[in-house]
Amino acid sequence: MESFFECDNNQENLLLFSLDFTDNEQEGFDINKYDFKNFNEDNIIGGISTKDTMNKNKENKEEMNQVKADEIFPNYLNEKDKNEKKHTYFLGRKKKGESGNRGRHSKYSNDKLISKIKHLVLDNTLKFINDKIKEIYNGEINHGIFIKKLLIINKRQISDVSAQFNKEFLNKTLGEIYSENISTRYNKYHPCHNSKLIKVLTSDKDEDKKNYFEKLFSITFIECLIHFRGSQKMKELEGLKEFNDIKTQYEEDENYLRSLEYFIMNYEEIINNKRARNGNKKEKEKEINEK
Repeated sequence: MESFFECDNNQENLLLFSLDFTDNEQEGFDINKYDFKNFNEDNIIGGISTKDTMNKNKENKEEMNQVKADEIFPNYLNEKDKNEKKHTYFLGRKKKGESGNRGRHSKYSNDKLISKIKHLVLDNTLKFINDKIKEIYNGEINHGIFIKKLLIINKRQISDVSAQFNKEFLNKTLGEIYSENISTRYNKYHPCHNSKLIKVLTSDKDEDKKNYFEKLFSITFIECLIHFRGSQKMKELEGLKEFNDIKTQYEEDENYLRSLEYFIMNYEEIINNKRARNGNKKEKEKEINEK
């Protein structure tokens, strides 16, 4: 048990403008119709006013010199606004073959779904273990800092979505997982509260209690997941809520529910096929140097 715990901008603007301009050409706008060499204020105002009249009306000079864009290029401004709205949503990268908001930062992304599966399994397993402790000790679980109850651990193991970590995590035992430091929200408890409690439970003087908790905390994450999805049951986990018992809370979002079910049923394969993002450069370089 001791091993469980170690307490460029100009180019972009040009591109956007060219996209807007192309759309307007398709709407019938022809830039070649305008003679920019002979282009002046008198031509724009088209007889409504002249330079002489503007000089006589100094109070209205700024108003008369102010030319609205839609008077020069009819329909262009409206179309430009529409196109700018079209090109607004460039944050994140969409997954191939998908549309809408299912980008890499959405709840449908692989990393988000992997983290969600780990959360569901560990959260429900934590509740199950605490219920078992209370049942086996007939409710006599003490209080305060000495309470026989596992507390929520920090989120490091759930949030880590790296390929290597999750491959190793598959075979990590419940004892190792829950011996991590508890969440910092518990400022009155020792960070090693869970680790100490697991040692107490697995070394109880009562042999039956000791044997049960030894077997329970030696169950691996993947074995726990297999039980959670209903593929294969484990005696020590009888009473653990399975995915079928909790999936009703996701029924309003049918697409997300299907995604969760797929990842739960194929979790091992997804993890084992997951490649490291940056590769194993250092290991490859080491192998080359050793040859």
